[in-house]
Amino acid sequence: MGINKNGFFAESIAIRPKYLVPVPENVSDEEAGIVEPVALALHVLDNLKPNVGDWATILGQGPIGLLMTQVAKLKGCRVIAVDLEDYRLELAKKYGAEFCINAKREEAVKRVREITKRGSDVVVEAAGTTRTVEQTPFMVRKAGKVVLVGEFKGRLNLEDADEALFFTSYISPVEYPTAVELIAKNIVDVKGLITHRFRLADFEKALQTADNPAEKSVKIVVTE
Repeated sequence: MGINKNGFFAESIAIRPKYLVPVPENVSDEEAGIVEPVALALHVLDNLKPNVGDWATILGQGPIGLLMTQVAKLKGCRVIAVDLEDYRLELAKKYGAEFCINAKREEAVKRVREITKRGSDVVVEAAGTTRTVEQTPFMVRKAGKVVLVGEFKGRLNLEDADEALFFTSYISPVEYPTAVELIAKNIVDVKGLITHRFRLADFEKALQTADNPAEKSVKIVVTE
């Protein structure tokens, strides 16, 4: 519902009980509304299976990328955050990114390889652009892993990505209960991602704000 069927932004919808996930009282409605991207981050890092101390390069530090950064740190990774906006990189640093690269000012591929020496062990594309998709083969080490989350389109030059594993990832409700638990225990921060709040009556303005870089939005919440 809300992905391939209409209904996600309705005031209310009917859901079968078997699809519902209990939410503890200490988790606010705003926090509960961000369970899905936390579950996605868990799903992605579980599939990547990084070792403790591995380099994880996260391309894009929007709400998805920032949660990937948090979960990668929980997995014991050394995180390199890449984005075009300093305010998002500042959040990435807050959440434990060891290196923050502004791709407007630095050549991201070159910088990642300088930091990691041989290339990143795992790379997560969460920026949602063709350019970042096409950069991933040059950032990953030989026999490393790349997951495409934000965008799947692009021409991948795999000449230097010897034995690297590339795969795509999508939503996974299987991790919802774990995501709720991590939020409830303050292990993953979602409240700090919320920059704007709108009522449902102002839904159009919420979309305009999300699409306007000058607003410096990270996560926008639509309330009742």
